[in-house]
Amino acid sequence: MKSASLRQTPFPIDKGNEGEALLVTRALLGVIAIVFLFRIYLVFNLNINWDEFFYLSHIYAYDRGDLSTPIQTIYVHIFYWLTFLPFTEIGQVVTGRIVMLCLFAASAVLLYRITSQHFSRVASLACVLLYVAFSNTLSHGASFRADPMCAFLFLASVALFLDVGHRRWALVLVGGLMALAFMISIKSALYALFWAVLLGWRLQEAPARTVRQAFLMAISFALFVACFYGLHLVLLEMSGRSNGIEGWQQGNALASMAGSGQKTLLSAGFFPRPASFIQSLSQNMLAWILIASGGLVAAGRLLRGRGDVPEVLGVAGVAMLST
Repeated sequence: MKSASLRQTPFPIDKGNEGEALLVTRALLGVIAIVFLFRIYLVFNLNINWDEFFYLSHIYAYDRGDLSTPIQTIYVHIFYWLTFLPFTEIGQVVTGRIVMLCLFAASAVLLYRITSQHFSRVASLACVLLYVAFSNTLSHGASFRADPMCAFLFLASVALFLDVGHRRWALVLVGGLMALAFMISIKSALYALFWAVLLGWRLQEAPARTVRQAFLMAISFALFVACFYGLHLVLLEMSGRSNGIEGWQQGNALASMAGSGQKTLLSAGFFPRPASFIQSLSQNMLAWILIASGGLVAAGRLLRGRGDVPEVLGVAGVAMLST
């Protein structure tokens, strides 16, 4: 019977290869630093997308008291301070990008934290490099939009679960982090597949404990969503000139979220943008080869009963990407 713990000693490094590993580690750190410098350059020089202006417009609508939808707009309270800056709208978006850049850097640190518990330092840094240098992430990983916040909250919840998931307060906090991500963007529901794979494997190791953990996380998630939603409604009302908030109060919040989810996730049909995916394959061929081959190896080891936490994380990650 395997240990019920989700922690595992990282793969050992052959002492005869320590010098080579150190050289590769330094090289990876150097390339990651170069990528981040380029990412900083993009914050100030990449053309502002329409969705970044759209994101900023919600904050101004809240400031005017005209924001009438509480769905996927809770971030207006987090970034309300942007309206006080003595900049044009472009300067305010760039300032928002700087905040997202900090979250992007924190996400890279969290990814290293998660992987370094189960893999060698070289492998963990390679994961970080593939993440920060992936073309879509490099272009939009620090854009003023929901994705950088949701990615940070997701990685923070995974790191917390793997570190101290045996403690009740940690499970409550994991539910809260995922609830905030869900309130920021309903697309965060896609992260559920990662948790399903991770907890599904954990269910074989310690059924009773896993059921308790999953129940506590689910209850915490639901309660935090309700609290965040209610607080958001109250603050929108307190803006004084809101239009239509009363209708949201009288309506069905769950139905409203379901409708937004239907529009966000399902309205375009199955596989709506193959051209974008093909472009991603061509621009990130090495990354996709590693993702596909690593996922297959991890799945094979799990099916043969030889896998552990590293394999589960790999399969869970690929499963989430399949969405």
